[in-house]
Amino acid sequence: MQAAGQPCSRSRWFGRHLHATCERRSCRAQGCPQMTTEFLNSTAPELRFAPDETGVISGYAAVWGRPDSFGDVLVRGCFAASLEQHRAAGTRPLMLWAHDPTNPIGTWDSIIEDDKGLRVEGRLCLDATAGRDAFALLKAGAVDGLSQGFRTVKATALPKGGRRVEAVELIEVSMVTRPAQGAARVTSVRSESPAVGLAASIRLCAERLKKG
Repeated sequence: MQAAGQPCSRSRWFGRHLHATCERRSCRAQGCPQMTTEFLNSTAPELRFAPDETGVISGYAAVWGRPDSFGDVLVRGCFAASLEQHRAAGTRPLMLWAHDPTNPIGTWDSIIEDDKGLRVEGRLCLDATAGRDAFALLKAGAVDGLSQGFRTVKATALPKGGRRVEAVELIEVSMVTRPAQGAARVTSVRSESPAVGLAASIRLCAERLKKG
């Protein structure tokens, strides 16, 4: 067992919808001063489709003021600094399948904070097997969850347990199968014209070529 006061031996990706090998509360109990990436899940009971099905999705990755199953509450503004850093650097949070950094399924075109929560809009990459599989599962109703991968920058303990999370570094937003925060949701899976879809595919390929 890890000694109290010692950091985690290695970085681990884990989700609150999975049995974690280094789960956040276990780290706290052992006095771990450096938290690994954390995840907050949300559900999507409503999905809509248009005829040409180009894989555009939108919805909420978080809703303000709603405690998750761990008792943590995200407050409006907690993503603001991280989103601004992404804009300044010309980067964006990843769209992954189940927090797997080796399994991207598309790109997020827009991530903003509004009165309700963290609103996301993006496009599944239907030219890739992983994107097509994710789209098929969405249509079948087998998957309807979103989960954020973030690192906490600032949080305060709540009297009855959990935390008030005031600032985070947003790394990615994933599609998942077993969500924990039911108030946030994907609200639609829709399509655009073939020309728009082709332009987006060309843009994505160009970005990948630039990155090597």
